[in-house]
Order: sequence, then C-alpha cells, then structure tokens
Amino acid sequence: MKKNILMGVMNVTPNSFSDGDEYKDQQLSLSKIKSFLKFDSSILDLGAESTAPFNDPISFTEEWTRLDSFISSNIEEVKKFTCVSIDTYKTQTILAFLDKYHSVFDSILWNDVSGDYEGALEVLQRFPNISYVLSHNLSPKRSLVCDHMNYLSEDILSSIISFFNDGKEFFEINQIESDRIYLDPCFGFSKTKEQNYLLLKKFSSYKHLSNKWLIGVSRKSFLQSLSSEELKESKISDSEFFHVVILSDLMKMNSNEMIFRIHDPRVFKKALDSQIFKIDS
Repeated sequence: MKKNILMGVMNVTPNSFSDGDEYKDQQLSLSKIKSFLKFDSSILDLGAESTAPFNDPISFTEEWTRLDSFISSNIEEVKKFTCVSIDTYKTQTILAFLDKYHSVFDSILWNDVSGDYEGALEVLQRFPNISYVLSHNLSPKRSLVCDHMNYLSEDILSSIISFFNDGKEFFEINQIESDRIYLDPCFGFSKTKEQNYLLLKKFSSYKHLSNKWLIGVSRKSFLQSLSSEELKESKISDSEFFHVVILSDLMKMNSNEMIFRIHDPRVFKKALDSQIFKIDS
C-alpha cells in the first residue's frame, strides 16, 4: 500500500481563491483532471462551495447542481480515479451524491470540513462502505462553517488532541470502524496564521493519534503570506515552493498513510522525488 497518496483538488466553484471559475471551461477541466491522472493521483477531490471566510454560504440546491453537473459531464474521466472524494459540509449534498453515484464508484471519501462528527454518524451508518475525514474545525454548527475564523482556541495544540480523541471515541462507541476514518488538522480553519505555522512545526508529535491522515496546505493563504511579492500569481508561485519543503518533511512520517490534498501535482512529484534522492544519496 502506498503511504504517500496524491489527492487532486478540483474546485467546481466560481469563487475559490486559488482556481475559481476554471471549471466552466470544459477543456480546461479535462486537462486538469488528466494532469492528476498523469502524475498518478489516486483520489480526485471535488468541491462545489468555497468555505473561505470572505464568501457567503450557498444553498444545497446550488452546490448540488454544480457538483452533479460537473460529475455527469466528466463521468468517464472521474471514474478513472481509484477513489472519489466529495468536499462538502452539507449532509444533504453528500446524501444526494451517494444516492445517485454510490454504485458508480468503488471507493468514496466524504471530506467533511465541518468538524461535526456527530452529525455525520447517520450517513456513515447508512453507507458503511464510505470513508470519512474527521476535520478539526471549531465552528459550533455546520451552517457556520464559513465563519470558522470566529471560532478559535488559544491553545491550538491541546485543542487538536482533545478534538481528535473525542471524535475517535465517539465513532468507536457507535461502532464505526477506525480504518474508515482519516484525521485532518484542517490547516486554515479555526486557526490564526501563527497557529498554522506552529501546527506544521509540531505536527510529527501527533502521528501516534492515527495511521490515516489527510493533509491540505496547498495554496493556503498563510503560506502565501510568507512571500514578499505583491502580485497574487507570484505569491502563489512562492507558496508552492514552501509547499514542496513542507510536503518533503511530512513524507518522512512513513509509518502513516498520508493523503496530500494538492492543486498542482508537480508539487507533489517534486516532494516525492526529494525523498527518493535522499534515500539514494
């Protein structure tokens, strides 16, 4: 089994800060999907709503229409991935997807950034073959996910430990198998810029909490803020350099299964190659 897994990000949105509106161009969408396949991406992550703090929430109808339209238009390419991940905090959306596509895809991951693991239980019980991402987000309600920066913890390191332990205990009590659950520290959600940096620095101390992790720092604004450039494109370019360094370090946790959520698969390849070079040298 591969320990370092590439998850390609496809934002089916008009307003995502990194690649919003790209999906409307069918050829561009196909090109992006094929680039992930070219670089041996095992998982395609599809999200139809931007949860960046400057965006307002959208309705279930709007999110599902975007998502369903994209999948149905690109179904043959999407089916080439080993696993399809649905990035949504709305239970209505994941249920709509599962009701229509559960038999189409062999492996499905619910990438739920809400942090509301109790609210996910009914879905996981109804569909016992899907996997779930338990994300550290301190928003008290699913409807408040886009306001996640209003809900912070002063001690982020302790918060993450207690959150994951509580979530794992909840799933164990309710007989949800641990191998269905991935932990995601959810960089950028309910965390200040400084807390994100601290979490990256201390992340290896958390690896004992699980053998399955999902990590997403790709094109995060806190990485872009490290750049001294002024233009957005230059900031993104610089942040991807920092991203390679971060991934290379995280990949050293080779006792864990690590899914890396990536916008540009070349970044993942560079980090992976750096591991091979270190071993060979």
